[in-house]
Amino acid sequence: MIPIIDGDVIAHLSCKNRWMNENGDRLISLDQGEYQFSKEEDEAYLNKCWFEFKKLMKSISDITFNDDYLMAVKGDENYRDTIYCDYKANRRKDPSKRNNFVPVLRMKAAQELNAVEAHGRETDDLLRIWAEQARAVGEPYVIVSVDKDLDCIPGKHYNIKKNLFYDVSELYATRFFYQQLMSGDPTDNIPGIWKCGPKTAERALLNVDDEVEMQTIVVEAYITAYGENWYDMLLSNGKMLYLQKHEHDFFSIDDWYIVSALGRPVPVAEGQVLEVPLEAAVLEQSETQTPRPSPSPSLKVCAAPAPKEVPSCAIPMPDMASRPSPKPFMGSVPKKV
Repeated sequence: MIPIIDGDVIAHLSCKNRWMNENGDRLISLDQGEYQFSKEEDEAYLNKCWFEFKKLMKSISDITFNDDYLMAVKGDENYRDTIYCDYKANRRKDPSKRNNFVPVLRMKAAQELNAVEAHGRETDDLLRIWAEQARAVGEPYVIVSVDKDLDCIPGKHYNIKKNLFYDVSELYATRFFYQQLMSGDPTDNIPGIWKCGPKTAERALLNVDDEVEMQTIVVEAYITAYGENWYDMLLSNGKMLYLQKHEHDFFSIDDWYIVSALGRPVPVAEGQVLEVPLEAAVLEQSETQTPRPSPSPSLKVCAAPAPKEVPSCAIPMPDMASRPSPKPFMGSVPKKV
């Protein structure tokens, strides 16, 4: 079983708090902005962090009975930043509060432990690409991380912080991704559907085991919340959340059955009520085609006014703080027909 390791997580776990000991007692009485560590203190701290990094790697080798591994670390740029300028904006900390030793550990991992830098994409993308390659050749693998976002990858997982193995089924991984499309990811500043949190999204897709039906529920929820902007909002959120299965794999909804049936929405004037005859939009099926779940008969949603300012990105996403609140998704689930 080959470990597929999130090296960013290992780096962060290895950099212990310099201001506190393991018991939570403060080691330095001065505030962080007042105290300057010496060169010798920095060198000693880096050596300690690197020792912890290699110790964690040894623990992974011991628990998986495998000295081989694949490890990814953060690289230069990320295509998501060119799509949504505020991607992970809430993670941009004050430089004085950032642990500057984490990037150093990433660099050392690449130089000394054969970690692969994820240039142009997320570390998580590389983990999923490797997992898909392993599955294709029947190689057992385990995803090593603490990041729950990786639960969209089916297979065995190991939470290194909790020392916990668990399995993610194909159905759970698929459903988890569609739940993310609805709830978004506040940690990465991805809005999802207005006022639709993880619990609401989980209830909406509860007991749904057909992916086409999941897609139908997600589209209906976006139409309810965003009116004629549903397509752009869904596409933009999906591009942020989706993890690549291969190098040239990028999120699209044009091959979704419900999206093909509805077509791309036609913009309407601000405040105008948009009639969405979903039932009439469903494509005719021949007797030989696999039956698809029918969406609700119709929806009436108010077209939300366009945002005053949007980021100058390739595919801009509305600024959720400045735009008027769209109709919230209240968790109503369309009945399966």
